[in-house]
Amino acid sequence: MNFKFLLAFVAASTVASLSVAQPRIVERTATAKAGQPTQIGIFGRVKPDCTSGPVVIRVIDQPDHGKMSERSAKLKTDKIARCPPIETSVAVIFYQSNAGFLGRDELIIEAETDTGQIERYHYKIDVE
Repeated sequence: MNFKFLLAFVAASTVASLSVAQPRIVERTATAKAGQPTQIGIFGRVKPDCTSGPVVIRVIDQPDHGKMSERSAKLKTDKIARCPPIETSVAVIFYQSNAGFLGRDELIIEAETDTGQIERYHYKIDVE
């Protein structure tokens, strides 16, 4: 086998796999009161048959000046065009700053979409 061909194939395969694996980046901002839990996000998945899918949240980067927490809940909605009104499982994301902290904090999480794609959410939180 030709070495140049093999090297080009390996390089092309590596580039292709890297471009497929990149999650979509979503920037979000929020304002929180110091020391108080603040809801900053809500994530759910609805399968094509309009049933609730598993909610998968991964913390990529914890906040430096507080903590993130996740709570499970049920949400009734009629906002999914392809579905009748449904009740679905969701993950509700909260941020709470450390006592006495004022300023900007950040955190990054990944969530899986209804289609199985990964989206990375970068939260910039102004703590007042």
